[in-house]
Amino acid sequence: MLNYRFYIIQKKHFSENNYPFIYTIKEIEMYLILLIYLSLISIIFLVSKHLLKIRLKSYQQFVNQIKSAEMTGITTSIRMLAHDIRAPFSMLKIIISSIEKSKDLADMNLKVAKSKIDLNIYLDKVTFMLNDFMHFGNKEKENIESFNPEDYIYSSLVNSSKINDNCKINFSYSFSHTHNISFPKIQFERILNNLISNAIEAMNGIGNIWFYTKNIRCKDLLFIEFCFGNNNSYISEKNRQKIFELNYTMGKETGNGIGLYSVKTLVESSGGIVYCRSDMEKGVEFIFTLPASLDKVSIPKNKVFLDSSDSILKLNINKYLEKRKELSIDKIKNINHNILLNKNIISVLLIDDEESYLEAMYDFAIEIFSESEKKIYFYKATNYDEAIRIYNEEKPNIIISDIDLKDNFHDGFDIIKYVHAKDKNCYICIHTNRIFSKDRVFEIGAKQFVEKPIGKIGIFEIFSNFLSQKEQINYENSLNSKETVLVVDDSPFYLKMWKLSLIDANVFAFESPEALFEKIQEDSALLKNTSCIILDYYYEGITQNIVQMNFVDLLRRYGYKKACFLSSEVCCGHQELKVFDGFIEKQPKTFSEIKDLFPEKFIRM
Repeated sequence: MLNYRFYIIQKKHFSENNYPFIYTIKEIEMYLILLIYLSLISIIFLVSKHLLKIRLKSYQQFVNQIKSAEMTGITTSIRMLAHDIRAPFSMLKIIISSIEKSKDLADMNLKVAKSKIDLNIYLDKVTFMLNDFMHFGNKEKENIESFNPEDYIYSSLVNSSKINDNCKINFSYSFSHTHNISFPKIQFERILNNLISNAIEAMNGIGNIWFYTKNIRCKDLLFIEFCFGNNNSYISEKNRQKIFELNYTMGKETGNGIGLYSVKTLVESSGGIVYCRSDMEKGVEFIFTLPASLDKVSIPKNKVFLDSSDSILKLNINKYLEKRKELSIDKIKNINHNILLNKNIISVLLIDDEESYLEAMYDFAIEIFSESEKKIYFYKATNYDEAIRIYNEEKPNIIISDIDLKDNFHDGFDIIKYVHAKDKNCYICIHTNRIFSKDRVFEIGAKQFVEKPIGKIGIFEIFSNFLSQKEQINYENSLNSKETVLVVDDSPFYLKMWKLSLIDANVFAFESPEALFEKIQEDSALLKNTSCIILDYYYEGITQNIVQMNFVDLLRRYGYKKACFLSSEVCCGHQELKVFDGFIEKQPKTFSEIKDLFPEKFIRM
């Protein structure tokens, strides 16, 4: 086509002067190619512009999703923190209300003594959570120090066992590091507290915890590797990939989603690494490294952990603490007060073939119960015959007996059998250092076992348990004269305060819906004799709330037709509240006060 047109132009003899816009073939080809390029560029520009708009829109949506996720996480964390912070204030409110109802000064002191320990535990938990939040927003660097981590491992174990006061944990360790670590002390404590508290919660307070250390080198730098592990829990591979993410809580209703994120941030900020491994049989282990200092570990004068031949010591934290703490004045006053309130004299028979040891037990007891000595009589026996004679004459309420009595025909087991056959309410405690199956002690009628050597703590616990048993017996005897109320709450403090408040009712307290359900299956008449049930909304270690569990429906299916009340600090939706017969503020009341609040729910009673 180009050649043809050129030919026509040549044929008519058009001159360049008359027709300045006549081009050669090459020039036309060049301009056409340029035009094509410009067209392509325009198309590319328009397409790119369109794609950019789409990408910008997608990016904005992505940013909004991230912001939404962050806000959701932050909102959840703040809500959980607010819930936990509110707890001690609610406790104070309840304690003040309970004190106002005290009969006298002695009753007031008793209520304060019972509440103080629980209040301190909750304050420790809140302080621990606040430390996480403060670190989360803190941009300033802490002072790096050189120190031996052993002391801080011990203190963290102690603190965690105090907060989780029902834990029964064996601890083993092997410290092979030769240098101190170079790291901020407060941040190291935070790492330990997070790992230990998470482990105890995951184990439900029962099992083994271990801690191993060793020197490692990374890029010619010396680090200390820490291995912290526990059994009785498992983290799946899917969750192991997420546990260090911000706001990830593995379904825990009470977690703030900051703990392990904080651990990862602190470790990596010093050049270390942290990861988790888990096995169904072994449990969970967290491995993390921290930089070592040039200072070598020096053996402290008062070594925190005891020596062991295999360098691994297994100890029960509670026992370890128990042997080292002294009885507080409050506890001694409290138990003396309870004994003085007791109408009858308490008689105690101490049995041991070693007279010097017998005298030591007696001296401990006299020292503890000096304020109530007129209400306690002590008797001592060194053999079977003497013990049986005293029992028949004095009918003691408490018997603390050794097993080996240097008698070829009788021992402590024979005394237990004899007494238990005559009086099943006598509180018998076996006290020995002999190795045997402890199940046998309880099978033949003893209520408690205490290892030798005994101290003030041991004697105190025996009397405390005796008074609790006596209180339970009196409580069961009064069941027919009062209405029965079932309370389900995961807080020991609130359960205690409900018991103190519901003075005009028989109270059965349960720490979880599952515990109540098990009791219902054991005692079919329980629901029939119950006037009302008080339920909390959230429960420790359970991902579903009480509404999601359909627990009220379950109670109805078991034939319970009376009132079910919700008592919680959580603000529930209107639809959720319809499940219950009413809402009670998180402030325990008397049964009469509950009836006054909801008179229509007790018409048939």
